Amino acid sequence: MAIAMLAASPIGFAADSAAEMSQHKTIVVRADPRSGRLVRSVVIAARPVGSKVSAPPAMDISDMVEQSAKAHDVDPLLVHSMIKVESNYNSRAVSDKGAEGLMQLMPPTARMLGVSNSFDPQQNIEAGVKYLAYLKGVYKDDRLALAA
Repeated sequence: MAIAMLAASPIGFAADSAAEMSQHKTIVVRADPRSGRLVRSVVIAARPVGSKVSAPPAMDISDMVEQSAKAHDVDPLLVHSMIKVESNYNSRAVSDKGAEGLMQLMPPTARMLGVSNSFDPQQNIEAGVKYLAYLKGVYKDDRLALAA
């Protein structure tokens, strides 16, 4: 009985929350060497002891990708792969040619898609997925759509 009360106590909850807060989750997307299919995994690493833990964002990138991919009928793993290759999940990335944000939107394309801030992950992902869905419709092939 005492063990059950301790497990349900706020102190036990605080210890669990502290353990969760000391971990850093990273999404890794890679091609399976045998099948060639995209595989997404979550890697959990402990934060350094002295590092500051910021408040979690209202919606993390993975949730944004899932939401946009579902809305536009695009494979979320394809979107994660594109983000990994284009910006390595750096929302402040800028290419030599001027492409901006996670999905590396060119400014004219971003404007055409109604993006006011290419560095805002929500806007960038939504526009990038929308544009990818459009390209998939035009080319009828994921490889050609990605190349375009």
